Amino acid sequence: MNSNKLSVIIPTYNSEKYIENTVNSLKKSQYPIHEIILIDDSSNDNTISILSDFNIKIYKQVNHTNANRCRNIGARISTSDILVFLDSDVIIKPDTLLNLVNSFENSEASAVVGLYAVSHSYKSIFSKYKNLWIRYSYLKSQPSIDWIFAAISGIKKDVFLQISGFDESLKTNQIDDIELGKRISSLGLKIFLILKWK
Repeated sequence: MNSNKLSVIIPTYNSEKYIENTVNSLKKSQYPIHEIILIDDSSNDNTISILSDFNIKIYKQVNHTNANRCRNIGARISTSDILVFLDSDVIIKPDTLLNLVNSFENSEASAVVGLYAVSHSYKSIFSKYKNLWIRYSYLKSQPSIDWIFAAISGIKKDVFLQISGFDESLKTNQIDDIELGKRISSLGLKIFLILKWK
């Protein structure tokens, strides 16, 4: 039986259009979530008020910085064995976190990376194209990889702290998550693409 505790860490910035769908998908998870930690990067929209009725931990930064700093803050205050990093516009399937935990327990993984599904609820052509392109690119990868996809990934907390987390000097959506994966791999630790284990 799985015994790992999960902390889901979500960085947000002006996420009012999609954050509720993201959190609602977490509520349907087949694997129990120990805590959902939302680090808001000084949003000036209704992101925080939308989530006021949800049982999640919300921390609002006074000054706008970047998602990597938010992720690092969430990791430091988490109280779980495994950190799950999730972008604020990602909707998980009910079995996503169960598959993630099984990937840790059935392998030597220190981190696992999720993969976008073929279909999703966002209707724009850009979103559909990006979703399929990322999925296609990742499916060409080997099961063992040396990068992290911060939109949906899990990392053992002790490993994350050992490598000092995300580099906050790097701009999000560039090489920040790839760089983190390279540091994990440089220690001889394993990262696996989650759907290769299904």
